[in-house]
Amino acid sequence: MKQFILLVQKDLRLTKWVTWIAGLILFSAGVTGYLFDNVSIVIGVGFVTFLYFPPLYMVMNFSKEWKYRLLLQMPQSGKILLAAKLVAEMISFLTLAFLALIGLLIGSHLPNADFSITTLSELFLILKFSPFVLIYGINGGLLGGITNLSTRFAQSYFKKGYNWFGILSTFITVYFMTGFTNTDVYTKLFHAEFIPSFVFQEMGNKQVIYSGDFLYSGMIICILFFLSSWLLDKKLNV
Repeated sequence: MKQFILLVQKDLRLTKWVTWIAGLILFSAGVTGYLFDNVSIVIGVGFVTFLYFPPLYMVMNFSKEWKYRLLLQMPQSGKILLAAKLVAEMISFLTLAFLALIGLLIGSHLPNADFSITTLSELFLILKFSPFVLIYGINGGLLGGITNLSTRFAQSYFKKGYNWFGILSTFITVYFMTGFTNTDVYTKLFHAEFIPSFVFQEMGNKQVIYSGDFLYSGMIICILFFLSSWLLDKKLNV
């Protein structure tokens, strides 16, 4: 356990500047967003930063590992190394979410703000999406890991074009992962009547959250995790 904690601390240090820059952008967007007439631009910058942080974090983390050959110096299995990186990425990702929320709370109470978060119900409206944020953070991190690992794998076989191999493999993964959710097969399997669902009202509209969606996300996370671990252990000789 102590060794695992040391691995997490090492991963946090490797890309801490990425976290601080992204955190500053999100906090600033939250504080100042509602002071501008065209709020969508400012919020959009914060959203894009938040959206691309998990894969970017993992890509840059792995890149530094390869650059300094750190992975080759660690007698750990691929699962342990990848799990430590995911924990570090999620700590950083949740730190960004916390900074963005604090920025929103501060910005909403500024004198010229067009929006304010003053009630518990409004705060709950934000927090109820936290499970989706957590799932995206893990999925995004694993996709970033797959991009870097598949690029590294292709590099051992091709002298040119191996970067495109990593990008293409990630694109194909995302395409099938998201495209499958729009099929009738997905609806029959993961939105079946025997799978619990939760119905609530939001602004007069009926909203349904299916437990099957979380089950599917969990399956994707497991597949990506074990695929990445396999690449680390078997193909990259870590």
